[in-house]
Amino acid sequence: MLFRSPGVGIYVDDVYHGTAFGAVFELHDLERVEVLRGPQGTLFGKNSIGGAVRMVSRKPQGDGSGFVEFSYGSYDNIILRGAYDMPLVEDTLALRISASSDTRDGYQDRIDFTCDRPELAGNIPSEPGASADRNCRVGTFGGKDVKAARAALRWTPAERWEINFAVDYMDDDSELQANKLLADRKSTRLNSSHQIIS
Repeated sequence: MLFRSPGVGIYVDDVYHGTAFGAVFELHDLERVEVLRGPQGTLFGKNSIGGAVRMVSRKPQGDGSGFVEFSYGSYDNIILRGAYDMPLVEDTLALRISASSDTRDGYQDRIDFTCDRPELAGNIPSEPGASADRNCRVGTFGGKDVKAARAALRWTPAERWEINFAVDYMDDDSELQANKLLADRKSTRLNSSHQIIS
């Protein structure tokens, strides 16, 4: 299979992220986002023919600053974000720790086909947990469970020297996206086509 890079490159702290991986990061501790018009092949390489999106994280300052954010929405959507900047060695070594959590209940029921339509299922086995007294419900779609953390270390041994080290972690246990086939119309003409509305 031929792999093609996107026309617009995504860079996090000047590190290139191919395909769509850069778009799913829980980027919660950014200093700025730069949207650069293409082509950007000279500065960012061949993967940025259509431009580049450059995301720059906050560097540790060692000033004891921080923040905590809390959001609540429909379907028990709870978003927690926070960061803390601490000095390890005064004016020399600083550490910044940030973390986030985004959870939401699913909003579309997942129905077991064999339980709900036994006359059409034939020999298809039921999923574990499916029963008529639970309306054949075996789960949900659309739920979200994403946790992320980042630790950044900044060392400034001299006035013109600066060494930065960062570690990122993300755990995504989200459910599949909610979607439903509403209609499937077939034309009897020679050039038959399907119309799917979702």
